[in-house]
Amino acid sequence: MRAKDTEIAFAVLNGQGGDDVLTGADSGDVLSGGEGNDRLVGAQGDDLMGGGPGNDTFVWNDGDGSDRLNGDAGNDVTEVNGSPTEGDVFKLEPVAGSVRLTRPNLAFDDFRLDAATERFQVNGLGGNDSIEASDGVGAVTLLSVEGGAGDDIVSGSDGPDLILGGDGNDVLNGGGGDDRIVGDRGSDTMNGGAGDDTLVWNNGDGTDVAEGDVGRDDVEVNGAPAAGDAFAVQPNGRRIKFDRTNLVPFSLDIGSSETLHANGLGGDDTIAVGDVGAFAVTAAGGSGNDTLTGGASSETLLGGSGNDTIAPGGGLDVVSGDEGDDQVDVRDNTADVARGGDGNDSVIADAADLDLLDGFETIDRTPNVTPPPAVTPPPAVMPPPAGGGAVRPVAIRGGTVKVSSGTASIRLSCPADSSARCIGSLAVRTAMGVNLGGLKVVVQLGSARFDVAPGASKTLKVKLAKGSQRLARGRGRLKVLAVASTGTSATTTRSTQRLTLALSTATRGK
Repeated sequence: MRAKDTEIAFAVLNGQGGDDVLTGADSGDVLSGGEGNDRLVGAQGDDLMGGGPGNDTFVWNDGDGSDRLNGDAGNDVTEVNGSPTEGDVFKLEPVAGSVRLTRPNLAFDDFRLDAATERFQVNGLGGNDSIEASDGVGAVTLLSVEGGAGDDIVSGSDGPDLILGGDGNDVLNGGGGDDRIVGDRGSDTMNGGAGDDTLVWNNGDGTDVAEGDVGRDDVEVNGAPAAGDAFAVQPNGRRIKFDRTNLVPFSLDIGSSETLHANGLGGDDTIAVGDVGAFAVTAAGGSGNDTLTGGASSETLLGGSGNDTIAPGGGLDVVSGDEGDDQVDVRDNTADVARGGDGNDSVIADAADLDLLDGFETIDRTPNVTPPPAVTPPPAVMPPPAGGGAVRPVAIRGGTVKVSSGTASIRLSCPADSSARCIGSLAVRTAMGVNLGGLKVVVQLGSARFDVAPGASKTLKVKLAKGSQRLARGRGRLKVLAVASTGTSATTTRSTQRLTLALSTATRGK
């Protein structure tokens, strides 16, 4: 229903029931949607619009006047469409439970839009736009912004925003809240701000800078839907460099973010991850025969459908072959979790006390053959204490153990009444089952040999698996069980102690 400018000075339009489209005249109109999911367009003039029950859409187009909108019951949205060619300066602020939008820059546009709706969509369209939301907007509405063509600057609200840059070289700032920011085409800078944000690169986008800022932030990369991508993830000082070296090459400069999800999607993809430290990478091949490789750090590698080749390298890794006949190599003398999935899958793995396997048809746990160590004279044997006695189990000091450079320093003591030196090995494993790759498992994090004289103490350095920090909770603390085996295989004695590891959870770029 549309009012005709030639017939009336103002319009009163009532939609009543049903899903209506109401368009006002170039005058001050009153539009009431009534029941149903209605679309109300005020047109020029200062309009008053009420949605009534239902999920309604209120539209302000470039050149319209100062409108007041009330969505009433339902999940309603305000849609603002800026100038198709000139750059808009839009400002949003909270006023008495609604959002007030103004545009102070373009001629003949001294307007004000007051909207009480659940969602607010701003489309910059053409030109170099500036769109800024003040604090408090996020408490009133869910904000979505699309910059459109041009080099835009967008600053989101303090709520969970959706921000799309559109074409051009944009600067996109999430502000507070858990935001989703998509750079789109052009060389963009994405700043998450406070909150747990997701920064997105899609196939066809340009070379971008991604800064997660405060919170636990994720960078999401989505490759070509059909052609195979060649992705490389490498450390770059305190930052991460992500490259695609084939198709249309691009780079991502990633800082102050905690996680990365690289999705190959279609085609035969190659995803290579270097030693990225505490930066948690999940690489998913998608469909196709993919090759996924990792470095010395901890990764999650998902083959997807197709016959995949997966070798995560060192670190505490999680691997899933998924559909297809997959070949997996997790032999690295470090605990890993690997699942074959559907198909005829094969795996090369460490011993059963390190690697946890599920769903493989062919399993090779043959240890690597290494030359025997050089023979050294045994230490002098101290005479047993007066009165004799047996070899005693080593004592493990409890409490919190600080981890530095991936190594735990654990204090051991050999009882003074031991008949011989306390010689054996100590293993550190999670105190309870942890969730890895969909399985709840106890993981061995590291082990070391010890040799302590009766009545003496020693600090044992235990190198932990890279990626152990991924298991930590709350301020980098992880509950573990230290198990010491003292003596020979025939006369082994055991001692255990619960410890708390103080693990570093430092983030790249922070």
